[in-house]
Amino acid sequence: MENIQVIERAAALLEVIGDSLEPRTMTFLAEETKLKLPTVARIVRTLTNLGYIEQVDRKTGYILGSKVFNLVQNKKCYSALQNIAAKQLAVFSQETKEYVCISVLRGNKRVILKYIPAIKIVQINTSKIIFEETPYRTISGHVLLSSLSETELRKFYRQNGCPGEFWPEVDSENQFIAEMDKIRKKSILITKTSEVISLAMPIYNQKKIIAAVGTYIPAYRYTRKLSVKIRKALTDLSKSIMNKIQSLNEKDY
Repeated sequence: MENIQVIERAAALLEVIGDSLEPRTMTFLAEETKLKLPTVARIVRTLTNLGYIEQVDRKTGYILGSKVFNLVQNKKCYSALQNIAAKQLAVFSQETKEYVCISVLRGNKRVILKYIPAIKIVQINTSKIIFEETPYRTISGHVLLSSLSETELRKFYRQNGCPGEFWPEVDSENQFIAEMDKIRKKSILITKTSEVISLAMPIYNQKKIIAAVGTYIPAYRYTRKLSVKIRKALTDLSKSIMNKIQSLNEKDY
């Protein structure tokens, strides 16, 4: 199978830039990759616009951009979450016997990394769980969206449109931004319908939301006593995962 030439060239430029902590000029990049300077200029301009490289200044040259480091961090973080979550979600499940999941935001989708169904005779049907869907649809998705900046949120809204039936409280872009501001101020997010009670909490890494843990329970079973138990278990779950991630961060240093 033939490689796509422009992608191959972009990868070659990224490798040369990434091989050193020092900025690389376009002339240097052209010499190292054996590409013509105008070709290098076009690819570098695109990579800069996308955030994969950054220009230090006109004379000094280019270094790797934040997007590259975010990709590495996300891969590492997802791997850590998948390893940690299995045990921590099991603890929640054993204590409450209720459904629980951990999810992340990938692009414009909320993705479930892992879930454990409820251990009840009567439970919500988990056979219809969608592992990758619009974050509009669930409160875990709402928590994940709150990690985005206002600029990113407005871009998301313009690309994905109004939530509609998934989130009837939001009927405009400004209302969407306002709802996100409210969510950021809450340590736990709870929604209630006549049939289901849903709860979600953020998972932070270095003060940034990287995931969300969530549960939902049939409304008839959600007594005041169970409410206290679920809130505590979900809070403990969130803290335990964050503590584990913090331990991994410290080991890296």
